[in-house]
Amino acid sequence: TGHSRDQASLLRDMARDALRAVSAGSNDRVSRIIAVTGGKGGVGKTNMAANIAIALREHGKRVLVFDADLGLANIDVLIGMLPQYTIQHVLSGQKSFAEILVDGPRGIQIAPAASGVKELANLDQRQRDAVVRNINEYRDAVDYVIVDTAAGLSWNVLSFVLAAQEVVVVTTPDPTSITDAYAMIKVISRESAGRTVTLRLLVNRVKNRTEADEVVGKITGVAERFLQMRVESLGYVFDDPNVVRAVKQQRPFVTAFPYSPATNCVNFIAARLAGERAPDRGSGFGTFFSRLLSLMQRE
Repeated sequence: TGHSRDQASLLRDMARDALRAVSAGSNDRVSRIIAVTGGKGGVGKTNMAANIAIALREHGKRVLVFDADLGLANIDVLIGMLPQYTIQHVLSGQKSFAEILVDGPRGIQIAPAASGVKELANLDQRQRDAVVRNINEYRDAVDYVIVDTAAGLSWNVLSFVLAAQEVVVVTTPDPTSITDAYAMIKVISRESAGRTVTLRLLVNRVKNRTEADEVVGKITGVAERFLQMRVESLGYVFDDPNVVRAVKQQRPFVTAFPYSPATNCVNFIAARLAGERAPDRGSGFGTFFSRLLSLMQRE
């Protein structure tokens, strides 16, 4: 019958996918690597990174947050956690990458890496190989790696951004924040020559949708006209007093205030990310890391 034929072809497809998954897993797991950045501090970048990661868990996605922000508003501070180990313990060979990970809200994992970012730039080839090998052994497949970069345009920050396949630039309607976001896009456009980067804009702290559309229109228009660069909109997040309340409580706003306007916006963004096909340039975390280390050496 048609029904059993459908079932047979479904089983065939499942077997084929399982084989593919096994062969992919044998060497480098494919994860979507998304760098969350902003031209300047104070745009809510870390808050967006943490809350989007947690919202992605609702879609059954396995998420690792790589905290590379040297600023004060670190992810661990935002969600009230104190990591015991950091990436420095991996660099010194004391711990494996899996051993430094901290379990966060709703089962996200966090790699506390900020304190070791400067050291990453100064590794010799042998140390680099050892770190990449160590990270490749991190066998817990994750669907998403959200990289929370530091603010600004230093080469360290840019290395993380350029090593990722997807970049989310966080801005607010504030004119200086718009200028900084454009400056970041300009540098990405210059440095990523010949490599396709999916670039998206997230407008935080907007009064309404119209305000968000205006900011997106400004930045995407200028990027297309002067840089011939396509920047897509990922969405916007309302200016919501609950966000500040959650920060004071050291809790993510998506769990502290699940029905607030900001949470609704973040849930929409997460649903969008979870529902779309990953860019074809999907690569494992190990690949991202080797790219990151070789970019850092370029400075």
